[in-house]
Amino acid sequence: MQMQTRPETETEAEVADTTNESHSESEMTDIDPLTDERIDFEEFEKLDLRVAEIIETEPIEDADKLARVVVDLGIEQRQLVAGIRQLHDLDDIVGETVVVVANLEKAEIFGVESNGMLLAAGADADLLTTREDAEPGTSIQ
Repeated sequence: MQMQTRPETETEAEVADTTNESHSESEMTDIDPLTDERIDFEEFEKLDLRVAEIIETEPIEDADKLARVVVDLGIEQRQLVAGIRQLHDLDDIVGETVVVVANLEKAEIFGVESNGMLLAAGADADLLTTREDAEPGTSIQ
């Protein structure tokens, strides 16, 4: 069965042209260049990305940038270490719905066990979240 597509209107074509334009260097100061290194789909499938709710935060002693973050993953709670302390008021992010790499190997950072990773974007560590209210533990596909 062949997929049918409707022809673009002139307005849609104009929009498509503007979205494909390169941004000037001054607009992209916080954006790292894309890597030429690629992973195959099987490698990508190994990532267990989950929706989580932040339920507790506290600064890590002697670590200016790090915070201890406890998240609810639906079936369990996990403790993570995240480099968000200078960029977020830790009290304000409690209750936020975020995206977590749930199958990252455990690590000890400044004496605190970390069992996953919060995903964030940009120099401001803008926490990745979902568009709708997804339940903690929901798999990101």
